[in-house]
Amino acid sequence: MKKIVLLFSMIFMLTLAACSAPVEEPGFEAEKINVYTRDTSSGTRDGFMRGIGFADASANDSLLVAGFITADNNAIMSAMATDKSGIGYVSLSSVNNTIKALDFEGVAANEANVLNNTYKLKRPFVMMRRIDGDYISDTEYQLTLAFMAYVASNDGADVIANAGATATSGTGTWASQVANFP
Repeated sequence: MKKIVLLFSMIFMLTLAACSAPVEEPGFEAEKINVYTRDTSSGTRDGFMRGIGFADASANDSLLVAGFITADNNAIMSAMATDKSGIGYVSLSSVNNTIKALDFEGVAANEANVLNNTYKLKRPFVMMRRIDGDYISDTEYQLTLAFMAYVASNDGADVIANAGATATSGTGTWASQVANFP
């Protein structure tokens, strides 16, 4: 069986409320930038730091400027919505109208650009399973294969999209594949 790779992206975007360069709006020139990041156990942090070429900072807070470590995307979103001098990163599925998503390498952060592979600040989700012959029973093995086929189907892609993530195109409907699994 081919490896099934489900590329629904937790896209990492910078969110910006202010910047250090001079701007036209009064009051921003001397603002201190408040940096928000996730803790070192975060997959979002790991993907973001690797995506910007700073992989060593994935697991080492001492490499970052002083800032605020948050528990999840919601905490960063709340901070960005209220801190006009804050900057942080969240998954694309978290972005709403309370923050501004920045372009990365000149490409807008949106689902279309993730799917057409022009937006490079993303990470795949990979499904893994035990090797053939390492299951308690054939039933367990068949259920595992069926589950993975469902997730990769159009129906599985719909579930992923409805949960707020970006799903790749499915492999056909589940109804067209279910007969392959006893």
